[in-house]
Amino acid sequence: MILPKIRLESISIDNFKIFDGVRFNFTDKTFSCLIGPNGTGKSTLLEIIQMLFFKFDAYTPERRQILLSNCIRRVKNDKHSAKNFKVEAIFSLKQGKTTVKYNVAFDKDGFITNHPPIVLDNLYKVCYSSTYDKELHKFQLQRKKWPQFKKLIEAVTGFKVKEAKSINAFEEFKDYIFDFYIVKPHENVKHKDFSDGEKKIVKSFASILNMEEAPSIILIDNIEMHVELKRHLPLIKELVATFPKSQIISTTHSYRISRTFKERTEIYDLRLINASDLIKKEPQRLYMLDEIDDLISRARCIENFQIAKKLIVFAEKLKKKIAEQQGIMALAKELIYLSKEINYLFLYDMASIPITILIQNNK
Repeated sequence: MILPKIRLESISIDNFKIFDGVRFNFTDKTFSCLIGPNGTGKSTLLEIIQMLFFKFDAYTPERRQILLSNCIRRVKNDKHSAKNFKVEAIFSLKQGKTTVKYNVAFDKDGFITNHPPIVLDNLYKVCYSSTYDKELHKFQLQRKKWPQFKKLIEAVTGFKVKEAKSINAFEEFKDYIFDFYIVKPHENVKHKDFSDGEKKIVKSFASILNMEEAPSIILIDNIEMHVELKRHLPLIKELVATFPKSQIISTTHSYRISRTFKERTEIYDLRLINASDLIKKEPQRLYMLDEIDDLISRARCIENFQIAKKLIVFAEKLKKKIAEQQGIMALAKELIYLSKEINYLFLYDMASIPITILIQNNK
């Protein structure tokens, strides 16, 4: 049986935690990324998507109240004043050549409209990574999924991945792989010796790949977690290649990831929800402000304190102009000048100031 493919088209949110009167429209891109600092609602939006697939009506009224009561967005300066919330989403459902759209909505009392039965019967189609698993050391993967898994782990680690020969001789297990290792320059590291963070990544990928069909929707909270900065782009590219027909929705704190997005990706910067009209009109200003924050951090490391102080003052004034003044290209030229000055001094100091090495290899 070929299961239906589900796609999230949009979500409208009223009075739910941090969101009020907000609508998210998702495109047909494979990979979407919600970006923003702590407290901007990234994880809340993933929570809402999970709740859209949750059978609240199966719970007792008391249990349902516990689940939903904390979702109401409290009115400022009045802890006891709060109106009801409502979440409404539009999904598309594809079976064969037919695609239909339907509405799903819920409030504090439960679902107002729900998924059709064929969707509710396949809720496993929505997957998300768990934060804790006491069996992280265990690994099992269908052999036919090994090539995809291997590429994903190589994208995360940057090293070659090889299967470890299993001592299990039972015929019924010949179609499974139970262990593997990565080939580093000085040693081979088995899966059981990975860090807990790496094991969580392995567990998540193996769980999804072990499904007979790729999930329609995959949610990944903090995609940069447990992955070093230079491996973000290879991981995203491999996820898109592995699940080209899925809708992958992720979150991140790092605006740097957004720089790597080219095709089949979409950025949702949650800071824009409460931004000024000028920044909403020219959202690239946000990334210019992010760049200045990086430059200020570098300037604080410059050896010549007086020069560093002047550059930081210049940077702070430029931030204010970018947030308030018209003429973005002229402001971009000022940012280029600032970047050249700070990076030159920062790199010069890095090359010229002696560093005491406190790590020794006694072998």
